[in-house]
Amino acid sequence: KSDNEIEKLFNSLQLVEKELNDEILIEMLKDSWRPSKVSAWTIGISKRLDLLTEILDKLNTSGIQYSEHLLLNLLILKENSGKQIESFVYRQIDYFLDTNDILTLENLSIDWAISILNYIDNKENTNIIQNILASEKWNEFNNKLKDLPHYEIMKECFEPNYFEEELNTLVEKIKSR
Repeated sequence: KSDNEIEKLFNSLQLVEKELNDEILIEMLKDSWRPSKVSAWTIGISKRLDLLTEILDKLNTSGIQYSEHLLLNLLILKENSGKQIESFVYRQIDYFLDTNDILTLENLSIDWAISILNYIDNKENTNIIQNILASEKWNEFNNKLKDLPHYEIMKECFEPNYFEEELNTLVEKIKSR
């Protein structure tokens, strides 16, 4: 998206926020992925810290799908969000290992969580990604991925810098508001 399109979207979300009370935003957040995205972005762009708990609650659901919007807005709203996102990664890996649900793997947002944690590590001088990638759980996950027919194509999205450009641009635009 162009800078102009992103700014227009952010302005629209702030206008929507004025029309939606807490109950409606929470209801939307708990709905399917599309209303949830609108709600999470409205909460994040409007800096609604009072609704941060709702985002965290949703992220604590094992096997949640299409949750990059929740992860990104947690990053926006909460400093030191790395531990919550790290827990999310392990929960999602556990879900995949337990269910072996290959069809939903790309929807689990593990790729986005890894990139966000890499962003956090770079900004906060932490090493969460290094710990995850060295963990037994990650090795088990990665070994299972290697058995998949499209592993060579898929493995790139789990690289810590996969969404780096998008994250840097997004956070820069939000912070400049």
